[in-house]
Amino acid sequence: MNETPIDNAPLPADLRDTAIGWFVRRRGENAPDHEDAFIAWHGASPLHQRAYIWAENHFAEAAIVKLSSRHGTIQPSPRPHHFYGRAAFALAATLALVIGVAGYLLVPRQVLPAAAPTIALASQAGQIRVFTLPDGSRVTLDAYSHALVHIGGRERRFTLQSGRARIAIASNSTPFVASIASGRVTSSQGILDLDFVGTYGARVALLDGHAALSAARASTAYIRPSHMLIKGQALSYSATRFDPAPAPASDVDERDWPQGWLDFRAVPLSELVARTNRYGPPVIVLDNSRLGTLRISGRFKVTDPARIAARVADVFSLAVTHRPDGIHLDEK
Repeated sequence: MNETPIDNAPLPADLRDTAIGWFVRRRGENAPDHEDAFIAWHGASPLHQRAYIWAENHFAEAAIVKLSSRHGTIQPSPRPHHFYGRAAFALAATLALVIGVAGYLLVPRQVLPAAAPTIALASQAGQIRVFTLPDGSRVTLDAYSHALVHIGGRERRFTLQSGRARIAIASNSTPFVASIASGRVTSSQGILDLDFVGTYGARVALLDGHAALSAARASTAYIRPSHMLIKGQALSYSATRFDPAPAPASDVDERDWPQGWLDFRAVPLSELVARTNRYGPPVIVLDNSRLGTLRISGRFKVTDPARIAARVADVFSLAVTHRPDGIHLDEK
């Protein structure tokens, strides 16, 4: 198993142009129509992923919409609805089950490595790490994340112990079982997000492929049914009790978190700071508690706190002071 190295070789001009095109299309009115094709292109090569990160770094410095009493108020843009009513959800889940089973039967059998010991993966403060597993699957761990992996023989097992992970599951007839808290996701091929939410919650989302969510431990007296995940949908449940339900909508679009980018829609400045400080040091410090109530929207690279502090200071005309304990923001 290897951690993916960072390649600093120059990107071809045509690849940069393609990446810019994807960046623009994903923010247009018909963005959902292009998402499947983007995921396929993005996952086809590490070079494509580098190119897309390059496009974000050069073209994502979008205008920040500041929302405060001084600048007036702007309503956040409506969020797309990814969730269905119970009847429609049941129908979609049934169709997903049929398609998922058919897809599983068509997956060619590939020989896995011989039995191997369980391996621990970890990331520290400020790190987003990418690992390639022996079966070809790729795991991205967010900062402060820990996981256990066992790939070998007739097993492909992954357990997220803390933090957040994105798993690009390599195609194989041996199911890949990814566990988080009281639930587990089973897939033969797909892209998953697993995330511990708050103190006692877990969230799973299917970005591509097919997968089923079930209880991590089934009672001998009662076996809970599996929930076929629907692409674009996220389910949340208690860390101690398997009770999956559609995850609540959020004012933060986190689809690009593996690249360090988050999109915020009219959130308190305190939330932007809290999410950015996950990747410190340095951390951002608001010297005046009133600053935390200011509303802000925009696309930010949360792994670059110095850049965020500078952008926020420019938007709200704040003073920036660099001290040993962090980057301080205060009114001038």
